[in-house]
Amino acid sequence: ERRFPCALCPKAFKQSSHLMQHMLAHAPEGPFACTLCCKAFKKPSHLQQHQIIHTGERPFGCRKSFGCGVCGRAFGRRETLKRHQRIHTGEKPHQCAVCGKRFRESFHLRKHHVVHTRERPYKCDLCGKAFGYPQSLTRHRQIHR
Repeated sequence: ERRFPCALCPKAFKQSSHLMQHMLAHAPEGPFACTLCCKAFKKPSHLQQHQIIHTGERPFGCRKSFGCGVCGRAFGRRETLKRHQRIHTGEKPHQCAVCGKRFRESFHLRKHHVVHTRERPYKCDLCGKAFGYPQSLTRHRQIHR
């Protein structure tokens, strides 16, 4: 009997651990989450590279050649600048199919989804507390360190 159904697709699993592993497929950014902004990555090396944005460190001496005309902040990639500019324009291109709420970032929409499902398939193996997102569980695990 498959007692652990996925809230996001028709699949179901015999064990909760299999469901948790499957849920990573619905979080395309991956299970390695930044504790400062909750952005997640598929590989730990990508997370490590990302964390540099919070420290301001520029280990490779790369130039940030894409500047924001509103606030002057600079970015190394045009796509990052475009995403940043939504702060100033108020553009929210990502819309929830259930309630219509709009979001500036796609990962905010993915985080919002559990509001509708109330699913919490990611369980802490140390204390049993459950979470709706792998990033939340990753952040929670730090309290046990």
